[in-house]
Amino acid sequence: MSATKRRGDDSVLGQDVRLRQEQTAETSTSAEPNSGKSVNTMKIGTLCTCLCIANLLWAGFFIADMILTDFHIHTICFYILTFGILQYRFYGVCWCTVVVHALIPIIVVIVLIVHTCCYFITKFPNMSIIIPIIAQIIAAIPLVVYRWNRSCDYQALMTGVHAHLGLIVVIIYWWTLVFLIRRPFEACIVTIAYMLCFLAILLTPQLYGVAKSLTKSKVGDIKTTMSLKEFREQIQSRPITIQSRSQLRQVQSRASEASHQTYVL
Repeated sequence: MSATKRRGDDSVLGQDVRLRQEQTAETSTSAEPNSGKSVNTMKIGTLCTCLCIANLLWAGFFIADMILTDFHIHTICFYILTFGILQYRFYGVCWCTVVVHALIPIIVVIVLIVHTCCYFITKFPNMSIIIPIIAQIIAAIPLVVYRWNRSCDYQALMTGVHAHLGLIVVIIYWWTLVFLIRRPFEACIVTIAYMLCFLAILLTPQLYGVAKSLTKSKVGDIKTTMSLKEFREQIQSRPITIQSRSQLRQVQSRASEASHQTYVL
């Protein structure tokens, strides 16, 4: 009688646990893909909204520049290239732009020093280019070093400070070369060369994090879309474990009641 009672208890216990696990599996497979899809939809909607706002700002700057200043082909080329860079930054991220972004200011300073003699370097147009670049290099070193092993908020703060510092340098380039030297073609070339590196690195950490989170969510959706039959096979191959004490007591009480009924019969 004791052996029969134990077998009845074990069978009832195993059936109850398997039914509970199958129910949880069905609810998880039906709920998790929907939640993952909603998160992906929110992220994609946020990115599209940011892209639309950036495109509207670009169009506003372009129209205002065309109305307030004289028509010039170099200005149009500059805006076309910046628009292309904006689209590239939304759809792709390249790690090598980090190295290029760091080397461009140093290369510009070396070229200016080698190309001109010391007498011409001391002139105001050259100094207005060299001094901002050197100041940015010196200020960028601690801003980059302090990002290592920091929190996300602190890294975002340092990235924002670095971005505003780069924008100040770009504005100095533009005003110096266009309004002081009166050479719009050279101004566009220098500004475009810097903006190609500046805009290519500005949103790299943010877009990398978004792409990584989207990839994780997609992998999670793929894993949760297994069939119920496969899930049952996996559950049956694993040992039966009950984590909650209340569930264990409920299963034991049901098993004892079932065994008592079979014993009475």
